[in-house]
Amino acid sequence: MAKPTGTKPFRPNTRKIYEEYHKIKVSKEYDIHHVLPIRLGGTHDVANLVPLTRQDHAQAHFELYQKHKDPRDLCAYYMILGRNREAHLIACSLGGKASQAIKKRRGDLNGFQLFDKSKLKKVTSKAGAIGGTKQKELGLGIHTDSDTRRKWAKLGGLASIEKNGFKDSSRQSARGKIGGLKNKGSKWYNDGKKLFKYTADQQLKESFDDFIIRTGLNKGRLK
Repeated sequence: MAKPTGTKPFRPNTRKIYEEYHKIKVSKEYDIHHVLPIRLGGTHDVANLVPLTRQDHAQAHFELYQKHKDPRDLCAYYMILGRNREAHLIACSLGGKASQAIKKRRGDLNGFQLFDKSKLKKVTSKAGAIGGTKQKELGLGIHTDSDTRRKWAKLGGLASIEKNGFKDSSRQSARGKIGGLKNKGSKWYNDGKKLFKYTADQQLKESFDDFIIRTGLNKGRLK
């Protein structure tokens, strides 16, 4: 079979090759599969071709993917099953990687590599200025007016009150009981600025009065 000229790799009609060699007509329910993929050294020779059902053809490519981890086989698997969205995503990814590989091979700059440090600084600074101007126009962030900030703070405070149950007397009572049990037997002292708790366990090691005499701290709560 004559090989046409052109830049794209020539891929002959393998179905026709198989049919002409075996002098048969292959049902459309079957695909012609390369036993050994072309990329691994396989050829379009009839000895490397086998008719497979659509499901078996997909499975064959999936097994190749599991063995070699080549995403092209996974892409073929999805395409054969008609799952075009998954195949499209893989194809896009492969295209992007191929483009990056070509640029790297050529030594071409890519993405932010196109900018030197001084130019990159100018670009990011300009982007920041544009973002700041937009925030100012919309009154966002530090540009929010004081009245709005006070309203937001108030709403945040109310939300916290609701969340923590400060308006729920039953919840406050339950918390008070827990606190009471936790502080049972404790005594309070202060240094004139801050209040401290002297627990029942501490009193077993040293009495509260002896502790006050030794430290010179004040008994009781802050006034």
